Amino acid sequence: MGVEVVDSDLAQLSIDKVTEVDKSFLHENGKLDKDPVYNNPIEIHSFHFIRYRFYEDPAIKAKLDQADKEIRNYEKAKIEAQILAVEAAAKMGRG
Repeated sequence: MGVEVVDSDLAQLSIDKVTEVDKSFLHENGKLDKDPVYNNPIEIHSFHFIRYRFYEDPAIKAKLDQADKEIRNYEKAKIEAQILAVEAAAKMGRG
């Protein structure tokens, strides 16, 4: 595995040859605002923490699965009843 060494294309400049130095940043001019006003709007951040619980107890998991199944059956029966009500109203000429 070979490595190629290439010289830099940047100009080589000695620090001794730099004659002009800008020292204006070293001293403050004393003209600072007494009470600076910031026009930035206040940002409101919201954080939500979600807790996911594992079902370690098989009895609890079985009860939750049974309750979920009953809820699904109830919702299914409710939708079927609504469909039958709409069909009955349509047959009677109300829909």
